[in-house]
Amino acid sequence: MKRIVCLGLALCVMLLGFAYAEGNSACVCMTEFLPETVPDLICSTYKIDESTAVDVLMKAPYLTKDTKRQYMATEWSNDDETMTIGFDGLSYETRLGKNLSELVDGSTPLFTEWNGGVTNDLSFSSVNEIAALAKDVLNRLNLHVELIHAQAYDEAALRAAIPSAFRPVDARKIEECYALFFCCVENGLRIPANGYHSDMHGTYMQGSEIMTLWTKDGLQFLSTSGLYHIDERVENGERLLSPEEALSIVQEDYAMYVASIAHPRLIGVNISHQRLVYAKVPISGVDPESGCRLTPAWLFTQDQQWNVSMEAGGYEVGHFYSDLVLIDARTGEEL
Repeated sequence: MKRIVCLGLALCVMLLGFAYAEGNSACVCMTEFLPETVPDLICSTYKIDESTAVDVLMKAPYLTKDTKRQYMATEWSNDDETMTIGFDGLSYETRLGKNLSELVDGSTPLFTEWNGGVTNDLSFSSVNEIAALAKDVLNRLNLHVELIHAQAYDEAALRAAIPSAFRPVDARKIEECYALFFCCVENGLRIPANGYHSDMHGTYMQGSEIMTLWTKDGLQFLSTSGLYHIDERVENGERLLSPEEALSIVQEDYAMYVASIAHPRLIGVNISHQRLVYAKVPISGVDPESGCRLTPAWLFTQDQQWNVSMEAGGYEVGHFYSDLVLIDARTGEEL
């Protein structure tokens, strides 16, 4: 029996934008404003100012300050709090926050659009109030951010996660909490929180990711990675691809992909979530951990749906593989 695998587009309407249709497929671009040109940004690794971080994050005076030369990091601590700043980011945790971080899902979703709420607000505050507090803290650390995902965890959900925790957890130190995820923003464009491997450049580009945990007593956990400082703005007058042109490239690429593998268990590939972003690309001769170039790119997510085998020898639907697709917004090359 022949299987026909179709390449489809998910209709995802999250923000005001402009829509277009091609055949029976439709897509809504989630970039509210599309500029004609966008400058490239030359960046170096950003290290959060130590004195500012101490003032903003530490609730009590630190008792020890330790330089960890092997990790190129400095650690501040007191009886309840530990904060570390290194070349690759900042981490802050209370004893409670360390415990909670083992129980929540700390992986940033591939692509999310904040819808202004969670399924159920927790008893001590609404998620919107906590989001405002979190953004204020991050702004005081000189980070320009946008909330991309939030999750509420009640005590029952946290206790249910204890058996699967990677490290030992103190069951006495568990409180309901919010997990909030942010990405960095420059010139109104997001820098994706998720990293990606560039086949074009043969290297891994780290995402700019920020995660926080909040309880009734305030911030309990903060982790940042992949932060960059803008050193130079490079104007480029080249026209950006329209969303239609970018989508057409992705459609063609994945139609060829589906046809080339012709796997009987592949049900389909879904392309969704189109947004103009700043993608990190390597600079020749520069370690990606030390610096990069931010260049405009069209971001999509691709979801592959597969049949998975059962013991009885049949198949059932149930496996999804998701990943990011980044298209250079000037050249159309897949990053």
